[in-house]
Amino acid sequence: MISHQEEDTMPSSKNAFPLPGEKAFPGLWQAIGELLKLLFALIAFETLTSKLFEVLGVSPDNAALLSYSVSALIAYGLIIFTAVKSNQLDIKKVFPIRRLPLGFWLGLLPVVAGLSVLLSELDNLFRLIFEMSPEVIAIFSDLYGSSGLNWLSAVAVIIVAPLTEEALFRGLFLNGFKRRYPPRIAIIASAFLFAAMHMLPWQFLAPIVLGALLAWLVLGTGSILPALIGHAFNNAIPYLMILGGWQIPGFNEFSQIDVVVFQPAWFNLLGLGVLLIGLSIWLVSGVIKINGR
Repeated sequence: MISHQEEDTMPSSKNAFPLPGEKAFPGLWQAIGELLKLLFALIAFETLTSKLFEVLGVSPDNAALLSYSVSALIAYGLIIFTAVKSNQLDIKKVFPIRRLPLGFWLGLLPVVAGLSVLLSELDNLFRLIFEMSPEVIAIFSDLYGSSGLNWLSAVAVIIVAPLTEEALFRGLFLNGFKRRYPPRIAIIASAFLFAAMHMLPWQFLAPIVLGALLAWLVLGTGSILPALIGHAFNNAIPYLMILGGWQIPGFNEFSQIDVVVFQPAWFNLLGLGVLLIGLSIWLVSGVIKINGR
């Protein structure tokens, strides 16, 4: 469990884990309803924006990326704004921000980096079991591009996706869940909905694991910043490696997206080692304690 010894930088356990049972918005079924509204909004806005960019003469590849980014910002923003407004939610509680100790951030980056490598290999395994359709391959090719160096792709994946998804799942949803359910249920429920929103079988377990970690960090720190930064860093790692001239089969060679390629064993071991280093930093710095809670 994340330590709460530093009152100036970390929340009290009472604030981080409120007593469940309070009928705050949203509950699980209300959150599912919000996701259905979001899905329809995304479809509508992507249809409109794709036509707009086509009329403006934007190339098909760039139009797809721009359409995704603009539609996501509008649709997620609209759903969150209406939910906060209609339910008179405290914006500071929905999106809590706290100053956290340096040891937390020093541990977060290697934890996310190591987990990113391991979850990528898990995705590869599921792609071997559940074959990707040509339509899905085309979507991923548009999103990541053949070289992985499309800056519109980077903005969509590193900025837009974390900003919109964390605001909804670790912001609006988790804020309601933590007041209705025990912490473990709140974490699992928000992670499950986060994974379900991806709507792809080979991208289900990995988002659950990442979503559970991010939700745990938000509850344990009383701040949404770890989720935002952790999600963005997770998505940025493949691009940062490409910029550094380091392309790994099965991880960030986006031209291989239509075939299943497993990562080298040494790379998986490296990811495990980096993850353990991050956890060790947290333990040594006292940010987290193994206390059985």
